[in-house]
Amino acid sequence: MFQFSDPQPSGSPSTSVCDESCFGRYKDANTGVTYIINEKGISIETIVVSFVTRTQIRESSKLKIKNGYLHGINGKDSVVCIEEGDKVFYGVPQTLVVIGGGTLNSLTRISAKKYVINFHEGLYFEPSLLTFDGKGIQIIHAEMSYTPIFSRYLQVATITRYGENVAILAPTNEQWSGLETLLFTTTPSVYSKEI
Repeated sequence: MFQFSDPQPSGSPSTSVCDESCFGRYKDANTGVTYIINEKGISIETIVVSFVTRTQIRESSKLKIKNGYLHGINGKDSVVCIEEGDKVFYGVPQTLVVIGGGTLNSLTRISAKKYVINFHEGLYFEPSLLTFDGKGIQIIHAEMSYTPIFSRYLQVATITRYGENVAILAPTNEQWSGLETLLFTTTPSVYSKEI
């Protein structure tokens, strides 16, 4: 495994927002996860699924089920629920900030339609490639398995994390194009722009 000492591509300026032409909501139809890209940065909207038992509802003075909605879980709002046996499943929307709002992650602009999100992991970074087309976005997370081909990129340290050796690389900006083709080989996650 490996990580990078600095946000990639090294030496390129970071930004906190994508170009305005990229603003919008982008949803993965399979997972329901939505990326929100706007003047505040990039965030992910998802649903956290949980459940309560019928016993908990019966014993609670706040929880009630009415017309397919669970009341009392989310303060003033009710949430859609599904009853299955003794359990009542519900989902609570959650928004996670990826870029902006004080995160340690960084965004590097490659072009108007191509960015690198550098996720801050410990003291180091793991890049993901974000590209825009007319219909949506594609995100490719870097293949972070260390192979000998990466030895041509400056290795500044080796650390141990969770019992595994992690090589810390420090490539130059000029090395980025060769490194980009090696890193982003996995199948992209595709998010369609909501209209």
